[in-house]
Amino acid sequence: MEYEKKNPEVANHLLAIKWIGNSGSHFNTLSEQNILDAYRLLKYALELIYQEKKDCSTG
Repeated sequence: MEYEKKNPEVANHLLAIKWIGNSGSHFNTLSEQNILDAYRLLKYALELIYQEKKDCSTG
């Protein structure tokens, strides 16, 4: 919740990963596509975080 105030776009991607994981653990259904989606979401979220840090350090 607190991170969402600071960086809502990244927070939304991380929340989507959480829901994918919750679905897999509670409903026992996690497809290969779900895992690939979670990976892509995480990769993009990390790119946003580190790009933002890079922009701040060069600014």
